Amino acid sequence: MKKLASGFSLIELLVVIAIIGILSSVIYANLGQGSAQGRDLERQSNLREVQAALELYKNEHGRYPAACNGAAGWSSTETGWSGQTGTTFGCTSGSQYIVGLVPKYIPALPVDPKLNGNNSGYVYAVNADGTVYKFMAKRTVESELVDYKHAFKSCDSTSNNKGMCDAVASNFNNAPPHCAETNANFRSSYAVWGGYAYVAPTLAAAPGLINNRTEDIICRW
Repeated sequence: MKKLASGFSLIELLVVIAIIGILSSVIYANLGQGSAQGRDLERQSNLREVQAALELYKNEHGRYPAACNGAAGWSSTETGWSGQTGTTFGCTSGSQYIVGLVPKYIPALPVDPKLNGNNSGYVYAVNADGTVYKFMAKRTVESELVDYKHAFKSCDSTSNNKGMCDAVASNFNNAPPHCAETNANFRSSYAVWGGYAYVAPTLAAAPGLINNRTEDIICRW
């Protein structure tokens, strides 16, 4: 008799992630749509479902899907906010903020259940090559304060342990301000990310810096 191969395939793992997302949605529904904790569970579920869909897309196309605003900045469900350069995060009428994901990989792109004024909601960023992405529930977390130990923290950075975002900060010494654990925006945001991109070594690089590291788009705010 042939031995069965051990382990799980990528598709099987993504299916498990999707099932977990569905179960989280059921828990959220039981808690009631009006509760802050229920909305935060919905946000976490949405992030995992989008993450699974992004990996399915990459498995088939060899890259992560494009954003409606290209690689220059964030793309969002919301049209009423702007980035630091003054460009609008929202997409043009009728377009999806993650291009090509609906309906094959996910039935519909999620919308944050409760915004926190201007400059809040779901945002997506991807580099030009489609090798690295970040997806955030930005400034809308209600029932808890996010820290570096949280599974949905928006930056992988601690000055003491030299996190990834410390490595791309100025002088490779201090974390970007938006990644400080005490920053109000960090504490009220969830995120997921993925992918890797080659970064060519430079003379300015700090000794011991890994050249083939995750691209700094993940450290973007």
